[in-house]
Amino acid sequence: MQVATKHGGDRFAASEFTKALGYYQDAITAEPAPEKKTTMRVEIGNMLMESGELEKALVEFNKVLAENPANVDALGGRGLCLIALAGDDKEKLQEGLNALQAFVDVAPDNHPFKAASVTTIEGYKTEQKMVPQKSTTRPAPKKKP
Repeated sequence: MQVATKHGGDRFAASEFTKALGYYQDAITAEPAPEKKTTMRVEIGNMLMESGELEKALVEFNKVLAENPANVDALGGRGLCLIALAGDDKEKLQEGLNALQAFVDVAPDNHPFKAASVTTIEGYKTEQKMVPQKSTTRPAPKKKP
């Protein structure tokens, strides 16, 4: 499994995305630890996003978020994919901005994509007068024992 992830990383670095994706998918199948599978899914999402397969990347980020809604990297990837896929669809663009703002709200200041995400959000605020909206859903209250 470590060999598969190393080969996947090597292929990704060489921009051989199809080969890298295959190695990572093999590694996910063989990996028993859920947190490592999550990390690999985020890497797959990043590879797909970088190769321009945004819809497939979005699927991977959504899989991660279904299991761990607070995964910072998946939040950021999801937001970027939604914005890129929105085109002229203001509703989809709003969803993307909301997702990207959720990433900015929880990402540490030293996260490699935080500053660029803040700049992207500010650009939409200025140029298109679009502002990220806070989620209106709230977690269910915890039951007292």
